[in-house]
Amino acid sequence: MLGARKFAIINVGMLGCVPAARLLDAAGACEADLNKLASGLNDALEPMIAGLAAKLPGFAYSLADLYGLTGATFSDPRAVGYTDISAACCGGGILGAEEACLPNSTLCANRDQHAFWDRVHPSQRGAMLSAMNFYRSRPGRYTTPIDFKGLTESS
Repeated sequence: MLGARKFAIINVGMLGCVPAARLLDAAGACEADLNKLASGLNDALEPMIAGLAAKLPGFAYSLADLYGLTGATFSDPRAVGYTDISAACCGGGILGAEEACLPNSTLCANRDQHAFWDRVHPSQRGAMLSAMNFYRSRPGRYTTPIDFKGLTESS
């Protein structure tokens, strides 16, 4: 049998909360409609993946919940060391999101305290927090049916 059998899948995060989306709101709040779209896609993704697992022999997966992790992080950003969850660390203009992150862009003073590196991408700290939570997570918290570590160890 040829082909991939193990899949680590990450759902869509809170797209409405990236700095570029926050520009759509005069107060810089998360764009609720974009978050609704992401949530709807995520709601459809889980049963679809589970259905594939039931039909394909040897198919194993771990589905990580970036949307849930982002929501938890944004509800208590200081718990993970963030002081800014709305502006980009690298970029220009309002929220650092009106201009792209370029070699001559202004950078924030402390990168680890920002959730976003540029107008759409997480900071290095954000990527590390996601990786840590998805690799070794209590199943059902941010991964289902197993975490990424369990997936790598499964036969």
